[in-house]
Amino acid sequence: MQIVKPSLWKVSNDISDIESLVVAPISKASARQRAGRAGRVRPGKCYRLYTEGFFVNEMSAEGIPEMQRSNLASSVIQLKALGIDNILGFDWPSSPSSEAMIRALELLYSLGVLDDDAKLTSPAGFQVAEIPLDPMISKMILASQELGCSEEIITIAAILSIQSIWVSVRGSQKELDEAKLRFAASEGDHVTFLNVYKGFLKSGKSSKWCYKNFINYHAMKKVMEVREQLRRILQRLGLALKSSDGDMQVSV
Repeated sequence: MQIVKPSLWKVSNDISDIESLVVAPISKASARQRAGRAGRVRPGKCYRLYTEGFFVNEMSAEGIPEMQRSNLASSVIQLKALGIDNILGFDWPSSPSSEAMIRALELLYSLGVLDDDAKLTSPAGFQVAEIPLDPMISKMILASQELGCSEEIITIAAILSIQSIWVSVRGSQKELDEAKLRFAASEGDHVTFLNVYKGFLKSGKSSKWCYKNFINYHAMKKVMEVREQLRRILQRLGLALKSSDGDMQVSV
């Protein structure tokens, strides 16, 4: 039995520049594809949570491509790094809106990644293009060089690249909230993430410690991998890694 439900879409707001998950009706193509799963192994039935009239008259034939509902800043900067300057005239596989394109260019310009001629700045623009993260996070890493906290910032950036480091267990919301409070910082979630990472290292990278604190052990291992990748990229760019705790670097 396959019950076809609405979809969760990642959508970028061009005004607030914030991406969020929204509930959206699925398309006819998606509904047919999902219904096929009911008979994949043996004969089955598909129950749809909408009327036949809605399917025929209201539902779109195809879903909106992710390229048309995502922040384009990362795509634009990569095209710029490849020498493609005519972004507005670029032949996209699924053409995004002009508003989304302009917003991406405005964001990159405000970050100092593009100059007045919409070309990559040197060295900041080319350095941001080398870091495989959201341009705002990449610029944050570059700014941390001047502030002497690049070790901490690449840790935070690595955690932000993971979907979640917390483990949510049904019926244990109170315990999860209490675990988060043990690492909470008045400065905000970013410093809280940093406290979690430091605690993970202090525990000897223990899976039992992660289980006790409702932390995803495999996610933390992934954080360490991403952090090491960022370290190598910064070293290749000739950027020094500094810690706000002193000259001693945090080892992984």
